[in-house]
Amino acid sequence: MEKKNRIKRSGKILCVLIILTYLSNFVFAGVIWDTIAYAIKKIISGISTLYLYMFWVFIYISLAIFGVFMTANFLQPNPTLVYPAARVVMTFLVPILEFAIAITAVKIIFTAANPGERFQAKSQFIKLMTALIIIPISVEIAELLIDLSTAMTQALLSEEMLSSLGADGGLTSLATLIPQTGTLIMLPLYQLLVVICFLAVVLLGVRHIIVLILVALLPLSLFLYLFEYTKGVGRMFMKWTVGWIFTPVIMAIWVLLAVGMFSGVKDGMDPYLGFWFLLAFQIMIIAAPLV
Repeated sequence: MEKKNRIKRSGKILCVLIILTYLSNFVFAGVIWDTIAYAIKKIISGISTLYLYMFWVFIYISLAIFGVFMTANFLQPNPTLVYPAARVVMTFLVPILEFAIAITAVKIIFTAANPGERFQAKSQFIKLMTALIIIPISVEIAELLIDLSTAMTQALLSEEMLSSLGADGGLTSLATLIPQTGTLIMLPLYQLLVVICFLAVVLLGVRHIIVLILVALLPLSLFLYLFEYTKGVGRMFMKWTVGWIFTPVIMAIWVLLAVGMFSGVKDGMDPYLGFWFLLAFQIMIIAAPLV
């Protein structure tokens, strides 16, 4: 009997040991999986931080380059580069203008009996004479407008102006609106912001080319605008010319609005809300030529 009891106790102990061994293996496996999961989570978090910080640096650099393109004198369109092309346009245009002036003068003489037509002819004669005066100096006028646009942009984005609004770091201070770390979910949004910041710089380069083309065509634009029968087409070309020349001024105004609003709410603004805030203003800056 005693032997049987000893066997039973041994069997119970063995069962307990088996159960404990199984449970210990289960617990040990759980610890391993928890450790692996924690390590994977840390790796993903590290990758997210690295990528987001890298794109944040791209955004910072893009804002710095954008500021240089906006204000640097040597990066502004130089109308003298297209002066030969403008001269070619003038060579073909001046004889046409002189012929139109002669026809209008004859019309004034032969419409003396009709006050309405005579008034229209005299008005057209004055416009054509004005065109004859300003067309030869159209490139110089464009150069003056470009210098004015550059001076206005530099004044709006000067260190004194930006500092007075609380942006001691200039345009790059806008980069502090957005977080430098986050999850991979934010990565596509950061990529979108990088693209838009880059497009703002590209737009200034495209503006450079467009302004030079429009300056070369400015004599023709002035003639079309001052000639009664082509005034609508001339108005369109003049609007494009003036609009593209002063595009940086419109951009600078949007930048000042962004900096001013940022300075007022930066201490209490959620970083992710700041991201959408900066994105919206970058889109408005790109849309400046449409204003």
